Amino acid sequence: MYAFFVVITILFAICYCIGVHGKPAIKQSFRAAGYQAYYYLLGSKGILEDYVYAENNKTHLLPKVGEVAVITGGARGIGVQVVKKLLQCGMHVVIGCRNIEAGERVTKVIKSCGTVSGEVTCFQLDVGAFKSIKTFAELVLKRFPRIDLLVNNAGIMFVPYAKSEDGFESHFAVNYLGHCLLTHLLLPRMIDTAKEKGTNCRIVNVSSCAHLAGSINFKDLSMSTCYIPSASYAQSKLAQVIFTKSLDSKLRKHNIPVQVHAVHPGIVNTELFNGTLLKTIAPWIPPLVFKTPTQGAETIVHACLAPALEGCGGSYLSNCRETAVSREADDQEVQDKLWSIMLSLIEVEKFANLLGSTPNFPLNYNCPLKSENGLLFLAVYTVRHIERCFQVIKHFINFFIHVAKGVASAVLLFQHRLQQYGHERWNYSAVKASEAAGFSSMKKKARDDGHYGAMLEWYRGHKDIRYQFN
Repeated sequence: MYAFFVVITILFAICYCIGVHGKPAIKQSFRAAGYQAYYYLLGSKGILEDYVYAENNKTHLLPKVGEVAVITGGARGIGVQVVKKLLQCGMHVVIGCRNIEAGERVTKVIKSCGTVSGEVTCFQLDVGAFKSIKTFAELVLKRFPRIDLLVNNAGIMFVPYAKSEDGFESHFAVNYLGHCLLTHLLLPRMIDTAKEKGTNCRIVNVSSCAHLAGSINFKDLSMSTCYIPSASYAQSKLAQVIFTKSLDSKLRKHNIPVQVHAVHPGIVNTELFNGTLLKTIAPWIPPLVFKTPTQGAETIVHACLAPALEGCGGSYLSNCRETAVSREADDQEVQDKLWSIMLSLIEVEKFANLLGSTPNFPLNYNCPLKSENGLLFLAVYTVRHIERCFQVIKHFINFFIHVAKGVASAVLLFQHRLQQYGHERWNYSAVKASEAAGFSSMKKKARDDGHYGAMLEWYRGHKDIRYQFN
């Protein structure tokens, strides 16, 4: 086991070392291979965590009649199951999706089950386009006087390089920037709702454990010079977690009754994995070891509803329990810098007209390390990812040891019970043998003396060996 992880880690290190020193084409190929190896490690760790903490991955649905929830990407995958559970709570769910017809079909299917009591409204929304986001937000604000819950669920994964209509790389635009703008537009209504009902409204950002593989490339946020789909996806998910931490901190600082959570739903078998190497080569693996969309929705709904989380924003949840994020996500300097850049990119001075950028914080897009120290940057970048890889291996081994100890305890207990059963069985056999021997001698004496009455009386007290009477 250790040898397996050591080999993967060495290959990962070699890929990155060659990647940062080789020619551009070779560099990109080896960096992509390094990310692929890292993703397999993260995926293995995630699957093992989902198995170990399966009992934690449960939440209770609470009555929320009259409340309004807004969810992006609610017409497919995990989003459908989240919508279904929120409807079971009696909420009015507003679905933002690209295809209105698909959203309405899903709504009909959910309502046909007869287990929901809430209402559904579908509006067209392309989270990668600022114009569409603003139109969607305008419709929601015009139609609904309150918003209790916002679930930023829509996302894309491992797509080829493309730019949104606003000029941003697609992963960065859809998974991060679009949801930042939508939150900015709906947050004032959520604040009013929270003040009216006396409890916190909630914003839930659906992220991923892939953020552990990410790093914010401030020098090239669109990764146009060296595009790797897996690296771009990881960066967008890390940006989501950083946004969660930053926004919740600022809301708490201003005593605003809205809390923000980031969620890793688990390794879930959804359409996002279509076209990936794993699903192409071994399509039977995801249905066997991945979570179902229903299981993946549990943690999201837990973040939306759980009373235990009231006032505990800024958390990153997995399997309905809080877990650690990457060090970069907790880095205050990175949070402040990305916040300032985000405000600039969505073209607002103050987030939700309340929260501005960090005072006197320099807004620039340069890498924290000076460009002339390129070799130093590459070395630090490589070492950072190798260190993360070892952290994943460490967690994986700890989980493996935990499971192995549980299996060993079960085996020892079974062995002990087997030994007890053997002793009991031997004693039982010995007693029966002696009783049978006594019965045979008594039967012979009864037949010889003609005293069958005594024999039958003894037999009535030993009916469990009646098979000996013949």
